Amino acid sequence: MRRRRSWRSRATSRPAVGAALLLGVGWASLVVAGIWGSAAILAFGATLVAGLLAARIGVGRAARRWRPTRHVGPVEVHEDRPVRVRIDLGGGAVGRFVHADALGPDGRWHRLGGDDVLSWRIGHRGAFVLEPTPVRLRDAYGLVSRIVHVGDPVSIVVLPEVPDAVATDGRFGGEEDEPDELRPLVPGTPLSRVHWRTSARRGELIEQRFAAVPAAMPVVALDTTAADDASIDVAVREVAGLLARHLDRGGSRLVLPGAPARVVADRTGLADALRRLAVVGSVDHAPAVVGPVVRVQAARPGRPAPARAPLPWGVRPA
Repeated sequence: MRRRRSWRSRATSRPAVGAALLLGVGWASLVVAGIWGSAAILAFGATLVAGLLAARIGVGRAARRWRPTRHVGPVEVHEDRPVRVRIDLGGGAVGRFVHADALGPDGRWHRLGGDDVLSWRIGHRGAFVLEPTPVRLRDAYGLVSRIVHVGDPVSIVVLPEVPDAVATDGRFGGEEDEPDELRPLVPGTPLSRVHWRTSARRGELIEQRFAAVPAAMPVVALDTTAADDASIDVAVREVAGLLARHLDRGGSRLVLPGAPARVVADRTGLADALRRLAVVGSVDHAPAVVGPVVRVQAARPGRPAPARAPLPWGVRPA
């Protein structure tokens, strides 16, 4: 499998090689000027070496004196929502002769100014770590650079997306009608509601008034037996939609592999359920549940799951 280059190798290779090459050319020019006695070559070599050394000293001094800070937030987001990173450059280190570039989520350098914000988007659920951001301090011509890693590792939790509507197949059990009381027939009531035996006994039409008997709180069980991560992602979104849909009906109970059932009856309970769904993985055995159940199976035959998007630069699984 092809391995991706690290941030450090990508950040330091080209500037270091370019500066070393030019410095070598400058020293070689000085040697040639000494052998041939050429004032023009001597001036060229001296200017090149002096300029590179001055740039290196200036960038190095700026890197030692610079005190940048990194602000990351929010650290809990839904899929494909941005995690914003802002680097406060501080003062005194960058300006007219020293520039600062940050390595962004696309693996490219981005020039930093006063209020620049970089956005990291993680396309699937999970717990991740955002590594310190490499910032390149360089001279105005980009010949000399120094890499500074800004910030500490930050934990990021990506919650599954909650679909607006989720179709069910009726396995929740629904509500059933039972006779509640008998009363004289109200005009406009369908004849199917007439209780004929009582009507014959009383000599008038009597209707049955029905009352709904609430069903037991449904159970939503996620089955991740022998499923891959992409299939689990799809199933988790379905479960999240079911939980959100049944909040207005009194809530439901969530059963995840290896964990007891938890009631999801309000927004706080839903938020906690999404955090648990963010890190659920594959298991060997399906959860055992009782009661009216909707079992969402991750590994469904014939249902291909979309491939997971690669992680952006600087993000690794927790």
